[in-house]
Amino acid sequence: MRSKKAYSMGTHFIPALYQQIKLEIIQDEDRTEVIEDAVQIGLAGRALNHKRAIQAEMQRREDLKNEKRRLEEEAAKAKDRRRERRMCLKEQKRIQELVEVLTTIVVPQSEQKEYTPAMPVYDIRDYKEERPAGIYTFGGFIGELVITLASLQEHLMMKNDGNFEVRNDTVMKFLEDLLLDGYPQGICFINLTADLLSDVEKNEEPAEK
Repeated sequence: MRSKKAYSMGTHFIPALYQQIKLEIIQDEDRTEVIEDAVQIGLAGRALNHKRAIQAEMQRREDLKNEKRRLEEEAAKAKDRRRERRMCLKEQKRIQELVEVLTTIVVPQSEQKEYTPAMPVYDIRDYKEERPAGIYTFGGFIGELVITLASLQEHLMMKNDGNFEVRNDTVMKFLEDLLLDGYPQGICFINLTADLLSDVEKNEEPAEK
């Protein structure tokens, strides 16, 4: 049989000692967890502040880079403007010198002569093989009419988008505005021996004859 001391140690002291050890272990774990949480919170705040500081520094460097680029671009533009101004001043000075040379040297020393064309110009209606050499071209009413109709035809062929409609009244109004004010009545007559519209055109535009 165990003695009273051994019995007391086995039934009371050692279990109490185990409970005390478990309590201290739990308390130590709680303290460790609290310390870790505090350290984590502090480090997280410092990390966030450090990240913000890094972002602010990167933005500051980017702003400095952009400002430097802007100053370089402005300096380049100012240099180009100064170069263009120098070129303009040089060109202006050259023109002034040329004008002075023309007005003081060339014009006073030049010989004044009446202009006579080297080759005479004739109306196409006066063309004959036995006539002397020269330029035979359309003039007056016929020339104006031929040039106008040729220009109108070229414009219609170049446009060719279907939005420009040619009607008898518009063409007649155009010719009246072109010819009636500058030429006398009866300057030109057109003798038609047949109807210019075909059967298909007559059926398409019965009201435009």
